[in-house]
Amino acid sequence: MAMDPTSLKQLKTRRGINYSYFVSTGQPSSLTLLLLHGFPSTAYDWHLQPLDPLLYKQSEMSKDIIDILDAEDVEKAIAIGHDWGCALVSRLANYFPERFLAFAFLAAALAGTKQVLGYEAYGYWEFFVRDEEADRIIKDHWESFFSLLYPSDPGSIWRTHLCPRGGIKAYLLSGDIAPSPSYLTETDKNAISTAVLTSGLKGAFNWYRIMLDGIADSDDKQIPESRRTITQPVFFGAAKRDYVCVPALALARMKEFCPDLTVKEFDLGHWVQLEAPDEVNCELAAWIQGVTKAKL
Repeated sequence: MAMDPTSLKQLKTRRGINYSYFVSTGQPSSLTLLLLHGFPSTAYDWHLQPLDPLLYKQSEMSKDIIDILDAEDVEKAIAIGHDWGCALVSRLANYFPERFLAFAFLAAALAGTKQVLGYEAYGYWEFFVRDEEADRIIKDHWESFFSLLYPSDPGSIWRTHLCPRGGIKAYLLSGDIAPSPSYLTETDKNAISTAVLTSGLKGAFNWYRIMLDGIADSDDKQIPESRRTITQPVFFGAAKRDYVCVPALALARMKEFCPDLTVKEFDLGHWVQLEAPDEVNCELAAWIQGVTKAKL
């Protein structure tokens, strides 16, 4: 999971936001892949995350990403998102379709009610946003929090302790530590822990705050109706054992707005790219190859 520190770059975008990002250089003629991570994943660390939730409006963040592509002289790319990164990929498709050949979504979220899912799925959002002690509690009980994010049995742990209202706080304060999955190494754990614990998660919580405070809904109203359909090729990696980003909900929306849709199901949990990287990369590579051939 560790990135080569020599490939780290910094950029202040036109709206004055500092971004850190990694660049892996290929052949001059190589296709550019734009990889956008979600919560609590990080390309480096969270120490430059702004605390103002209005700065997380995805219409504005999409402009920041275009600034990065411009700085790297990338005319067109294929955008690949995971978790909250999928939300940003969606806005890139809405606002800047001319800059992308295609879009891929892994573990894409679409909020579902308890009546639809049979269980409450987003109770932890309220803890992140409404509990003023959330950041401190997570730091003080990091081992419990980490085990909750990356459990060996997400079906049981997430539906019992992450998703219900009040569940995550009770779990953290109990000090319980769930068994770790076999795919996560100590190196992985140390890299994630060091990055996230450097300055906490207050900035990252704004991904959830813009949803609960209505900022995202208000922001999305400005998307032109003509831009809501994604005409480029779209890949959806459906994680069948993801109990938060439930694939059936996202798939229904994608079928409506993505006419050129490729769906690949993975019998995996939320962290598909960590759990089975070879399988996921193989499917993505095959799809990308098909996209590029069609564009020739």
